[in-house]
Amino acid sequence: MRVWLKIEWERMLKSRLVYISLLIGFVIAIMQIIGEVYPRAVNPLKYYSGKVGEPFSLYMFSMSMNTGSLYKEIFITIFPVLAMLPHALSYHMDVKSGYVKNVYIKTKKINYLIAKYIVTFVSAGITVIVPYIFNLFIAACMLPALNPIRNGQYISGGAMLQELYYSKPLVYIFIYLIINFLYAGAFATTALAASYYVDNIFMLSMVPFVLWYGINVISQYTVKTYHFNISPMKLVDIAQGYIVRPVPVISVLVVVALLSAVVYFQNGVKSDVY
Repeated sequence: MRVWLKIEWERMLKSRLVYISLLIGFVIAIMQIIGEVYPRAVNPLKYYSGKVGEPFSLYMFSMSMNTGSLYKEIFITIFPVLAMLPHALSYHMDVKSGYVKNVYIKTKKINYLIAKYIVTFVSAGITVIVPYIFNLFIAACMLPALNPIRNGQYISGGAMLQELYYSKPLVYIFIYLIINFLYAGAFATTALAASYYVDNIFMLSMVPFVLWYGINVISQYTVKTYHFNISPMKLVDIAQGYIVRPVPVISVLVVVALLSAVVYFQNGVKSDVY
């Protein structure tokens, strides 16, 4: 197993797609710094009266925490595409090229399938959270990291983990980055599962995005009827522009991850590549 994990990880690192995904993420993160952080860093006290409000700070205007950020909206919209690019299409290409035939001669199917799944999941998570971390680091060099106060400038009352946010904001962001990591991995692996049913590689690459956007559309009904938001675009928003609850965050993640894993492994073990 360790051997195939190493092989798959090295194959992922040699792929141009992982660097394209990271480049897109870094470009968005840098544009957010230029467009939203730098103008406020020039004069953090611009709207500070000393009585209400607070100077512009890291926990207001870094990409992860700026509720109204256009750049964050773009990033969250293409979130599943960035997650999918590093390694999610490799299984389809391995089957098409005949590479798996050589693999199955040397090891059990399950070893290769598990290694492929783990590397796809982990590489997706890393690719998505690294631009957030990069942006946070650069923003921290430009804006003061003032501890948030309950004055309406930060996340709304009733938001998930709000007490942790107001007492230890960096820990709050770290936990949300883990949530983003897990969502990226879960949606990236849907392309692995879909590879048994979708033969065209372009269509296959769109599966995570279509599922991502499809659940978002369904969420409009669940919110209106049951007051239950299941939109991934809202659930991964670290600033919680729309207040979420732990149950939908966990539920959507578990359902997507579990279904993709079951479909992928069941078909992978049974499929005949010869």
